[in-house]
Amino acid sequence: MEYVNATGSWIGTYTPDASAPLGVYSAYVWASDNEGEEAISETFHFTVLNNPPTITSINVMILENSILGVTVKAFDYEGLANASLCLYNGGKWLNFTKAFQDNDCSFEIDCSDLKEKEWKLFVTVVDKDHAETSVYYGQIMIPSQPPALMFILTSLGGAGALTLLVYLLHSKRS
Repeated sequence: MEYVNATGSWIGTYTPDASAPLGVYSAYVWASDNEGEEAISETFHFTVLNNPPTITSINVMILENSILGVTVKAFDYEGLANASLCLYNGGKWLNFTKAFQDNDCSFEIDCSDLKEKEWKLFVTVVDKDHAETSVYYGQIMIPSQPPALMFILTSLGGAGALTLLVYLLHSKRS
């Protein structure tokens, strides 16, 4: 607190702890001097607001077999509750929600059955007091999985593939 002699005022700032429960608080100032005189101010009110979470990073990877891997890192004074991933392709929404483990939330989403390969990715983080932050990450491409037969033919090499193909055609006619 600072005393301003010109106005006879004391000026100070009070910052509540970030983990204080949300809501409206009341306060007053009580003062006494060296001669034992006391004074009490009028009661004033202030509100402790909810701090929205901060998304610190989003890491997107396409893993084997069309698995979309996303790790969301965030921070919040009140504590983190969950993260949601929303995929949108212009006509279809897919939503996934998971709880945070400390400040990380990791997703592995099987996209092998999706016909659409281009998606817009949105990320929402919610804190324990229900404040949220949402961001548009960007467009992602989920590669098509090669058909199983094509994979087998490629891995066998030319001679083996030709032998397998002749066998398959011969067995189909029989």
